[in-house]
Amino acid sequence: MMFYDVESNVIISRGIIKQFQGSNDVKILEMLLTVIGNLLIQCIEEKKYDETKFLVRAANQISTKPELFFYKNVIVLLENMIMYQYDAKDKYLQICHKAIENFSLLGMPEYGKEITRFFEKQK
Repeated sequence: MMFYDVESNVIISRGIIKQFQGSNDVKILEMLLTVIGNLLIQCIEEKKYDETKFLVRAANQISTKPELFFYKNVIVLLENMIMYQYDAKDKYLQICHKAIENFSLLGMPEYGKEITRFFEKQK
């Protein structure tokens, strides 16, 4: 259950992201990517793609570290799902499939199945 609509969540998240974005603390960056990922999912579900630009940009400014790989992989998937909505090119779908495959390859087959269902529902 959501407490706020997507626009309110974006406004709240902008402040949080701006405050902690420059951090080098992996736990803080993990939390930021989690917030961004969850909000991107909400935006995709509600087809509010224009709200995602700041979020994707902020996520891409966070350097990939081994501890953040899972979160960055989720962001790559969501970003390409969004890009496909703007420009329906197969290259975006191919990247989505590779990101989903990473979950299974790294020992998370159930999560891979769950994210596949989400992907297929939104496509």
